[in-house]
Amino acid sequence: MKELRWNTATEEASNSVRSPELKAAFVPPPTREKVFAKLTDEQLRNSGLPDAELQIARSLDDPDSIEVMQLFERLPEECSALLLSYITGSRSQREEIEALLPKQRELIVAPADEHLTALNSNSDIFVQLKDIPEEKRAFEELPFED
Repeated sequence: MKELRWNTATEEASNSVRSPELKAAFVPPPTREKVFAKLTDEQLRNSGLPDAELQIARSLDDPDSIEVMQLFERLPEECSALLLSYITGSRSQREEIEALLPKQRELIVAPADEHLTALNSNSDIFVQLKDIPEEKRAFEELPFED
């Protein structure tokens, strides 16, 4: 061992005795899980993935690789957006997408007519609650907890 201390170097030798029972532990190299391992072929097809790209999608093991991005560039926009959300999303988002792909849930891409009507009928005017007499009394007289 060498140690640098205040611009001086000294060498030390340390001897350690190994026990004969002690053996080096074999640590297998980490294996990566495939990117779409938890999705079935049917779920991938339901996402819009063409059959020609299925084998390529199955072989991907790094979600950050250039191969994933190249695959997404070849796919339809809705399919690539859905699969990108799957591999980059949180656990709950992945579970939602896993339920969406076998048609257990319906994907609503745009708001329905009743949603648009409700959104359009709302005003953008803010109401000051202190201007309403009942609310003013509540602000002035009642204690608030932090």
